[in-house]
Amino acid sequence: MNPLEQFSQERHHQHYPKIFGPMREGYYPLQGETFTRYFGQTTYNPRWLECAVLVSYPNEERDSWVYVTNGLSNPWDDGEYKATETEYSGMGVEFVIQTKDDEIWPIALLQHMMAYHILVTFGYMGNSVPLHPDDLLALNHPVTFEQSSALTNLLFTSPIHYATDFRLSTGLVDFLHLTGVSNEEYDFGRKTSIPKLTQQLVEAGVYVVTDPERVSII
Repeated sequence: MNPLEQFSQERHHQHYPKIFGPMREGYYPLQGETFTRYFGQTTYNPRWLECAVLVSYPNEERDSWVYVTNGLSNPWDDGEYKATETEYSGMGVEFVIQTKDDEIWPIALLQHMMAYHILVTFGYMGNSVPLHPDDLLALNHPVTFEQSSALTNLLFTSPIHYATDFRLSTGLVDFLHLTGVSNEEYDFGRKTSIPKLTQQLVEAGVYVVTDPERVSII
């Protein structure tokens, strides 16, 4: 087993079950087509395809499905895999989204967000900056891609209902929680602040779980 596979197994079978509960066997790897067809890249680093999406079932503590990326926090150099107290592992982040039902679209959405984040991080997306807490991103399509939904944007926050981070042997990893938001909610967040938008979503009971069938709260 190569080092990247070891880190993948460490997240899948050690860290994630402690944080989210039992994980579904298997994974949904990032596809090269995501880079070429959807982001217009003529080539890509094969190591990027080590990234995948994992799924956690509902359990006694929550009635929602959790989808979490596995690979953005891989060490991206070929040196020795060592960590210091302040170092982040790889890109230092993994993405999470929750839904009320077991669906395909959250997997596709996280695969797209991984590809976007990788391309931005390595300078393929102009002046765009890597995704970070208290961030908004306009998708220009529903979170479900094909299915109609008022949620056509994403809110990125530090989670408030599960661990905010964990540590690999190669460094610290933060979670970014993704929540689908409407155009009206997006505009509200831009005009006021992301914390104010997040609070509005929390008070309305639509922050934790992304429900593509819900209406805008603003």
